[in-house]
Formats: sequence, structure tokens, C-alpha cells
Amino acid sequence: FDLPSLAGAKADNYTLTVLNPDLTVEITKARIEGVILPTSGTVKYGATLSTTEFTSSFAGAEYGTFSMENPMGMPAAVGTTSDVYKVVFTPFNTINFAAISDYITLTVTKSDLNVELSMSGSADVGKKLYVATNNLPEDAYQYIEYKWYRLDTRTGDVRDGQLVASGTTEYTVTEKDADHYIVCVATNKANSPYNINARVSSDSTVSKKSMSLWERLLKWFYRVLASITQLFGKIK
Repeated sequence: FDLPSLAGAKADNYTLTVLNPDLTVEITKARIEGVILPTSGTVKYGATLSTTEFTSSFAGAEYGTFSMENPMGMPAAVGTTSDVYKVVFTPFNTINFAAISDYITLTVTKSDLNVELSMSGSADVGKKLYVATNNLPEDAYQYIEYKWYRLDTRTGDVRDGQLVASGTTEYTVTEKDADHYIVCVATNKANSPYNINARVSSDSTVSKKSMSLWERLLKWFYRVLASITQLFGKIK
């Protein structure tokens, strides 16, 4: 630091006295003029803050970058807050210019889940069908609601079918289901932070109740008996 001195045409008319020649001067980083921070943004539930999309105008990208403070953090709930999360402007020249930060109004929206359903079991009267999902976030399973429908066609609209069960991952096929398809639909509950919409159907229509071995033998016996009776009737 150089001590100040007088300069100019009338400098000789004045005397400069430095009272503290050991003066220490701190030079702080400057704030870049023209930088405007975004004031609002959105992010999906379950995603990190680094994926935030700013929804308001901002300026100064030619001088640095804009990002969320704690970019790897994840919001805990769906909703809008204005005093929890901060946006940070980091200048390219960090030696001479300071970073700028302020609170941002952040809206956390529901996340769309890619849910895949699979159905197993037997589509026979009296047998059970089961539905399972692919690997989902651990907290997602509690928000899934299952509904089972009876439909005339495999790809038909469930609103044209009949609701036969709900709230369960298994269904016992009944005689009323015969010659119909069974469809299971998974949706999200009202308080869910996820959007869920998936369906799966039986590969074929429900078969009527299958006969036991003794029933099949008995049916065969009566057919044979009927044939013999018919044969003797012709001989007479």
C-alpha cells in the first residue's frame, strides 16, 4: 500500500499529514454489476437440486454460473417454499469478484414414475392372479393403489368394465369372470409425491372351472355309455 500524496496545480498550497503511517487497507472482492439472480424455480420430487429449472428471468450468465446451494440435496416434500433454498451466482473471476446468493421460491412438483406391472398366476375360476411392480424408490410403494377390473377386451377402457377388487396385489378369479379378461391398474394415492399410472392384463380370457380327474373320468364314462346305448339302439 502506497501512502497518499497531494497532486495538482495548487498542491503546494496544502500540507498532507499522515496520522497513521502503519494503516492497513483491506481490499474486498467486488460485486459484478448487472447480475440478477433468478427468484423462482421448479424441481421434481426425488431429484437433486442440481436439476432445478429456473422459471424467472435472470442476467449475468456471461460473467459466471447460476446454481442451487447444496446442489446434491433433495427436497423432502412436494410444495412451494420461499425461505428454505438459495440460488448462488459464482463468477468466472473468483479472485476479484464475489459470489452472490439469495433465497429462491422453489416449487417441488410430483415426479412421474415409470411403473411396470407384471401378472402371474392362473386365469382359471377359483385360482389366483398376482401383480408385482418393477424396482421403485423405497418410499413409492406406500403410495400405490391397485384396482382389478373385469373387461370384455384385453386393451379396453377400464371405465367400460366392472371393478371387482381394490387395495390388493392378488385376486381370486370367480365364475362371473369366465370369458372375460382381468385387468389390474396401478395409480397413485391422493397424497402421493409421485404420478403413477400403469396397467397389466391377463394373457387370455378366464377359463371356466376346470374339472378334476374324477370329473373328467366320469364325463368320459357317460360319453362311452351314451355311445354304447346308441350303438345297441341301431342294432335293434
